Amino acid sequence: MNENIIDKNVFFQTEITETGRAVVNFTWNEFVGFFPYYRVYYIADGEADIILSDKSMRLKKGNIYFIPAFSIKSVKLITETLDHIWIHFTVGRGLARYLETAEKALSYSAEEADVSAFEKILEYSEGVHPEAVAKNAAITGLLSYLLAKFFIGSEHADDSKEKMRFMPVLKYIDENLSGKIENDELCKLVFLSKIYFSNLFTKQFGKSPKQYVQEKKMMTAATLLVATDKPIKEIAEEVGYIDDAYFNRSFAKFTHMTPGAYRKTLGSMAKAKIKDKAKN
Repeated sequence: MNENIIDKNVFFQTEITETGRAVVNFTWNEFVGFFPYYRVYYIADGEADIILSDKSMRLKKGNIYFIPAFSIKSVKLITETLDHIWIHFTVGRGLARYLETAEKALSYSAEEADVSAFEKILEYSEGVHPEAVAKNAAITGLLSYLLAKFFIGSEHADDSKEKMRFMPVLKYIDENLSGKIENDELCKLVFLSKIYFSNLFTKQFGKSPKQYVQEKKMMTAATLLVATDKPIKEIAEEVGYIDDAYFNRSFAKFTHMTPGAYRKTLGSMAKAKIKDKAKN
């Protein structure tokens, strides 16, 4: 993906990790907040308030919602129960940068075709399909269709253009997490003075470049802890930490858990869901 041009196939950089349909009650808020997967919800019935890192949303019957990775802070049911279909997925780095910079809606009213797409994804993900390649192609296409609808009509928004100018910076950060990243290097990528770069970046992303880099390191570490079996020491080095103890403290500051406890908790959740599916 060119750092200044968006790949026209960007929405196909997805991989579904799990799907399901559930009717949840007040215990729904008992989950890990620093969650490494993106989510799309279709609300079949009920209402709930969901607090994200930078805004709040009310989930309502008949709507579809996009929830960025690592963004949920808390949830609270308004009705006694909430019936929803959920899709958890990971994205490639190019799509992650696009999701972060492009102007988008976080919800839209579901049409019949949208609900059908959710149901098909659920069917293909949980059922036995004789053609694995065809199944994966269908799932990716259906998810891309659902995701794209959040962005329709927003490509030329002024806010999106302002954030998009930082795409080379975000790409550089992604590719250099194992090293030391300084503003002196970042500002040159967008031909701005160091002070103006820092101020403009903070205005657009709601955090300083230094805070953004630190957060990206912790998000990458969290994803690697869940998605791989790499030793924690190796993961720490991949995000620029030579001192294991310092990495543990830094990670716990973001997640309120040590890296080992985080991996164990998320792994236990995944195993429990697999066990529940086997029962059904």
